[in-house]
Amino acid sequence: ARPYYQGTLAVLLGDLGLVDEIREICDEMEHDAATSPPFWRIEDTIDTLRVRASLMEEGASTALRDALPAAGKVDVGLAHVGVLAPLLDMEISLELGDHDRVIVRSERFVVAARQASRRLGLAEALLLGGRAHAAADRRDHAQDQLREAHGDAESLGARRLTWQIEAALARDLEPGDEAESFGDRAIAGREDVRADVPRGYRETFDTATAGLTNFD
Repeated sequence: ARPYYQGTLAVLLGDLGLVDEIREICDEMEHDAATSPPFWRIEDTIDTLRVRASLMEEGASTALRDALPAAGKVDVGLAHVGVLAPLLDMEISLELGDHDRVIVRSERFVVAARQASRRLGLAEALLLGGRAHAAADRRDHAQDQLREAHGDAESLGARRLTWQIEAALARDLEPGDEAESFGDRAIAGREDVRADVPRGYRETFDTATAGLTNFD
């Protein structure tokens, strides 16, 4: 179980923008894999986490996307390989402007998650798909997916994700009271999450989330 908890910690550290700490955990996992009975697909988990660290440090590239293990395959039964890799593929593709790829892979992820009655990563996939639709000027599709993502994240109590979806809705809805309300909620939600971040990590959190609540 240790690799599972190590991977979970690395994902949480990624939310804080702690690149070096992710790489340290990957090194620990690699050492454990060499000295302990093998954990299923641990190499793929390590590779996926290292891609995330590189994305945070270097930005998106096709080479980085190609380094993801089995990124095109969604296995919602796997916490890190089956969920994080395809989500990273979508995130990188969105940064590269490959909106159609994001939309197709988001739809594939959502179908697989629902067929398996698994919610891990579902709101993230809907958020990324909604952002891709918005970037491709498909506002109706964007709003449908973002609203669905918001409902799912709220029902799970996923504060870290909820405010990010609210920020996306504030940007993509027509100007008016509803968009303004989502913007206010996003700003408050971000501050609420930030308050729980240890003081020593708040600067990296600010850097990692910079601009997400700028609606000008």
